Amino acid sequence: MSPCPPPFPTPLCASVQTSEVMIGNVVGDVFVSTACVAYYGAFTSVYRQMLVQYWTDRCVELEIPVTSSMTIVSVLADPYEIRQWNADGLPRDQVSIENAILVTRGRRWPLMIDPQEQVRRHCSTYSILKHRTCVVAVLVIVIVELGLLLV
Repeated sequence: MSPCPPPFPTPLCASVQTSEVMIGNVVGDVFVSTACVAYYGAFTSVYRQMLVQYWTDRCVELEIPVTSSMTIVSVLADPYEIRQWNADGLPRDQVSIENAILVTRGRRWPLMIDPQEQVRRHCSTYSILKHRTCVVAVLVIVIVELGLLLV
């Protein structure tokens, strides 16, 4: 770190330097984040982390500036929005937050398989789908009620 000029406090200089690094890495971070939105789908948390690691390693190989510890949450999510989702009933785990980002930032309608009815509860209290310009239908199928689940 370069020393700060005398009139500026050290935390301010550190903040400016952090911002400069973030701006320098924006191309790689946005590239990896858009890849996450396009390809995450129904993958597990471990596999998602492997994908991000592969994509960031590949960016480094191709000399595309990217943050080494970037996540889709750090690039595409607002901490206030995440807290609001959690207060409205969205589970606090990483996969649930990533899935909420995929639903709100993606252009395609997601298929939500919800055996524990977490999404159903969350959508009913917050309506995660409110970001959509046109809501055609939300179809909720409870397998037990249809007799499709034979035990």
